[in-house]
Amino acid sequence: MKKYIYQILVLCLTLLLVAGLAGCGLALLNSLAANPPGTSQETAPDETGSGAGNGNAGNSNLTEDQIVAWALGCSAILAVRNGFDPYEFGMLKKNDANAVTAQMILAQSWGCRDHDSLVSTIQTMTDNGGNSGFVALYNVVAQMTEDEINRYAASHGVDAYVLLQTKAIGDSWGDKQIKAWDWFRMIQIAGWGYVAGYLEKEETYNLMVPEIERLRSTFSSWDDANKNYMDGFVWWSGTDISDVNSAREYTTRMNIYNDLKAYPREITVFDPTLWPDYVPDEQDGVTATDRLAANYEYDDNGDGTCTITGYKWERGDLNIPAEINGLKVVEIGDDAFFMAEGFNGVLTIPDTVETIGVLAFRGCSGLTGNLTIPDSVTTLSYQAFSECSGFNGTLTLSKNLKEIGNSAFSDCYGLSGELTIPEGVVTIGEGAFKWCQNLRGNLVFPENLTTIGSGAFLNCTGLSGTVVIPKNLTNFSPTNIFMNCTGLTSVEVADQNSAYASVDGIVYSKDKTKLVFAPPGMRQNDFSIPEGTKEIKLHAFLGCSGLTGTMTIPDGVTNIGTFAFYGCSSLEAMKIPNSVTSIGSCVFQNCSNLSQAVFLGDAPDYVTVGTFSDCANDFRITYDPAKSGWTTPEWNGYPCYPKR
Repeated sequence: MKKYIYQILVLCLTLLLVAGLAGCGLALLNSLAANPPGTSQETAPDETGSGAGNGNAGNSNLTEDQIVAWALGCSAILAVRNGFDPYEFGMLKKNDANAVTAQMILAQSWGCRDHDSLVSTIQTMTDNGGNSGFVALYNVVAQMTEDEINRYAASHGVDAYVLLQTKAIGDSWGDKQIKAWDWFRMIQIAGWGYVAGYLEKEETYNLMVPEIERLRSTFSSWDDANKNYMDGFVWWSGTDISDVNSAREYTTRMNIYNDLKAYPREITVFDPTLWPDYVPDEQDGVTATDRLAANYEYDDNGDGTCTITGYKWERGDLNIPAEINGLKVVEIGDDAFFMAEGFNGVLTIPDTVETIGVLAFRGCSGLTGNLTIPDSVTTLSYQAFSECSGFNGTLTLSKNLKEIGNSAFSDCYGLSGELTIPEGVVTIGEGAFKWCQNLRGNLVFPENLTTIGSGAFLNCTGLSGTVVIPKNLTNFSPTNIFMNCTGLTSVEVADQNSAYASVDGIVYSKDKTKLVFAPPGMRQNDFSIPEGTKEIKLHAFLGCSGLTGTMTIPDGVTNIGTFAFYGCSSLEAMKIPNSVTSIGSCVFQNCSNLSQAVFLGDAPDYVTVGTFSDCANDFRITYDPAKSGWTTPEWNGYPCYPKR
């Protein structure tokens, strides 16, 4: 209950502020703050250093390398948490495919769909971001005792936890408040804007520099700034860090921070020399060569086996031993070789290993050749081989594998050849093979497979032909799993599957009333969705650039989901029936050849901003003049004219 009320207060305020409705957001807090007992009119510590994020990098003494280093540090936790690259400016390499990903993130998370809305969001956050909401709420409780807060909360129907935590954080940080929470995010948004193609690099730097300068002048180190950033996250998300379940996301993010600090590459994302108060540590002069040793770090499991936990060298081939000091090696532990880029040869895993732990080989980008998982392995954990981009041969999975963990092979760009999922696999985790774009051929799922996580094969553009969904695979979202798999032309569902069915290579709900997913590689001219369809789910036709001519939606469809036709760049016209009452956000965005949307009925009750953004230059809505709700020459900001 306390998190529910907390999130209403904070999330409503934040959303209102980001949307530019600062007065409404503050009114919400002002209603809470009206005449609180036991408090004076004193304010929270003064929030200084604000100003629109439109500074000029040329007026700063920061070099380009330093700006990039600051951006990496401010984005690293978020990058790792979402399976992106913490060592890449903007968290992703700048290319066409990643531009689409960044555009979707900005649109869904921030409502930014172009250059102007992105810059406006950053500038709005300067004065009206999460910190302003925090300060407004802190003003209410700053002078209260715990008893007064409890009484006040009870009389106003608010969980006291909300107010007590706000006071604790505010008292702890003083005039620093939770400023890093906003400044980090403003830098992150600018980075996404660069990858999305909304900003040139120089303008990106210009937007970042004011926030970097504020960070440098306000905090003393990455530990200091990150703690403030994470306290902002705690406040914003309603996390109770004393509760294990509530604090799971907080703990995950802190572990990412600590891991990136403990296992840096040759250039750490948290460069301590960026801070004005940095004092070199005595150990900084110790070279990697001085620390080399000929043995592994390991834990004795007490049963004649051991778990490898680390290493004391980093060069050449990586040959995992089957035995260490008489102990059988059965597990590669969590983080054992995390970011160990110095290994620049072949990886050999012995057939004694049964489990490969969380982040075990993540970021070992120097490893090359084929990757073979021995048949003794039954479990591949979270991000076990994520970002091992140097592997340039085939991937052979254990025949006895049962589970492929979340992001297990994500961003292994170089893996090639056909991907074979072993018969015993029952679970493929979220993002398991995302961005493995060189894996080729048809994808065959085993009969026993029951679960595939979101984004499992995202951007696996080399996969081709037809995918068959087996009868037991019911716990998955086809849209997210195969997003941007542009080589897939058809998806067939086994007749015995209880959740889904297929018609002409397209996935529907079992009763065929909901169109769930069309493979991105399908090609057809003048496509008509079958009669009987009632709903088009989100992302259903996303990226189906092979659809041409006119798309006809049948009468009976009431709802078209978010991003349903996003990026269908060859469609020229849409026919939308009288039954449609709701159209989600960005449904037809980036349909660059779409010149006409023909509405056969009354104007829909609900259409969001961005529905027809970035369509053809001559795009227009055409409607039946006998129907109601339409306006001309514009409707909801789009050219709109009656049918002649």
